[in-house]
Amino acid sequence: MSLTAVALMSHGTEALRHFLDPHYSLMFHDTCSHQIDVANKISAKKPETLVVITPHGVRAEGMITISYAEWVEGHLDIYPSQPLHDTYAINRPLAEHLIQSLGPILTAAISYGASAGEFNRLPLDWGAHVPLRFIQAFLPSSPSVVILTPSRSLSLADLFSYGQHLASLLRHWPSSVALIASGDLSHTHDPSGPYGFDAEAASFDHDFVTMLKTCQARWLLSLPADHIDRVKVDALWQVAIMLGVLSRVNHGPWHISGYSCPTYFGMVSSFVDVYET
Repeated sequence: MSLTAVALMSHGTEALRHFLDPHYSLMFHDTCSHQIDVANKISAKKPETLVVITPHGVRAEGMITISYAEWVEGHLDIYPSQPLHDTYAINRPLAEHLIQSLGPILTAAISYGASAGEFNRLPLDWGAHVPLRFIQAFLPSSPSVVILTPSRSLSLADLFSYGQHLASLLRHWPSSVALIASGDLSHTHDPSGPYGFDAEAASFDHDFVTMLKTCQARWLLSLPADHIDRVKVDALWQVAIMLGVLSRVNHGPWHISGYSCPTYFGMVSSFVDVYET
């Protein structure tokens, strides 16, 4: 069983709203279709647990946090009159396995509320919630999850090394697991957006998608910090871990479902089939 699939998914909430209401904002139709394609491919692998790496969860400086409560619970206010609410059980044995296995980066077990039981619930951030809701729609039952959030102060090279370590842990896990890196690309496509406009946003996104197709981690790991800051991309830390994982497993080619930029940030959805070793 073990690791069966790896994917990169957007966490744009507008595409999820279009998924739930196809009449809402047709400008997000393509993004939604890309997410659906990846979610379908993941569900076909029948994962029991989804390990999601998100940029928007609880962060600890210089560490990777790992969910260690009984549950994660999230609300998305994409419908003001009826917020979207989801709860997922955390695969605590897998989370404990990741926490106790010493790797190149320190990890922190995070929990919230009670020490166990019904009230031991971590907040579920939108970076994990959005891809989980897409995937859940195509599974016969709700999967268990483990949520990882890397500190942005960690180097991409160190996160790539952690990904190689993570691969060794997931490859030998006794039940099926899919790894989801949640992230979006340049957030500086629109002068009226919250981060303004940068002329290199479009070229960065193009180069990023090319990097995915060729699985060339060297391009990602050599990105200058000032360039990352200029284009305001939030996918890099999660993708560095993901590429480290892929460097240690047998896998097929990237299936790029599509790239779109209907708003101020670029979004790409993609999938890789992982073979048993």
